[in-house]
Amino acid sequence: AESRRAASPLPLSALPERRKGAESPALGAAAVLLAAACQRARSLRRTARRAATSPVLVDGDTVAVVGSGGNVGRLVTQRLCEAEAYRVRGVLREPEAARQSWAADLSCDLFAADTRDFAALSAGLAAANSVICCTGVPAFGFTGAWEEGNHPQSVDHFGVKNAVHAWMSGAATTPKRRFVLMSSVGVTRREGFPYAILNGGGVLDAKYQGEMAVLELAKQLGFATAVVRPGQLFGGPYDNNRYLGTLFQLDKDSGSQAVRLTPGDTGVGDTLRSTLAGALVR
Repeated sequence: AESRRAASPLPLSALPERRKGAESPALGAAAVLLAAACQRARSLRRTARRAATSPVLVDGDTVAVVGSGGNVGRLVTQRLCEAEAYRVRGVLREPEAARQSWAADLSCDLFAADTRDFAALSAGLAAANSVICCTGVPAFGFTGAWEEGNHPQSVDHFGVKNAVHAWMSGAATTPKRRFVLMSSVGVTRREGFPYAILNGGGVLDAKYQGEMAVLELAKQLGFATAVVRPGQLFGGPYDNNRYLGTLFQLDKDSGSQAVRLTPGDTGVGDTLRSTLAGALVR
């Protein structure tokens, strides 16, 4: 009986109390090593996912175009459908209007969504292998262009992040290849002329934040990405344009097939919408 009593555990009240803030050096070192190991494991999983999923599209892949109701997005959607190699999804605010006009003869699925609506975005993007994001707002809010919260921060920054998260919500069942973002020249030169003027309403600030968000999420979640920075856009279609290029339907160089690509944010000049659509699809 005495032996059994000696082997009995001490009551909690008899245990020595650890002073607040006191910690075994060995325990602290172990915690640091464990955190480092977890971080490395997460990094290896991201690397494995990236290595296992090629960023190159293959026949039969699903490609979603966010902002397919816009002028560039419309051209991108049409080009993808013409290729007849992919399942194409158009994500836009008014799919019925598109079906009655430019998308009447296209073989694609259209989804009604605003980039501020995660649930609606997920319906159109979660099952896509790749996304081409063609959203954007005019540089200034004249003539009601920024009505109903349709301003640079909500579209070019938070809307872009929302699209990435909605797309990646289907990562468990759908290989994710590449997220392509249409941005603008001048995002890293927005304090100099003439971009400081263009950035008067903060549009380049928002586009830069959107770019950085996509690049950071690509690093965290393990998908490929590309950012395309066109110059001043011109050429048709003209439905959604509200500046002089629309009024006079400027189609300079519309017959040219030449494309000049420059790295980073060094380009200058204008960009034909049809040429931009080709670059985004490639």
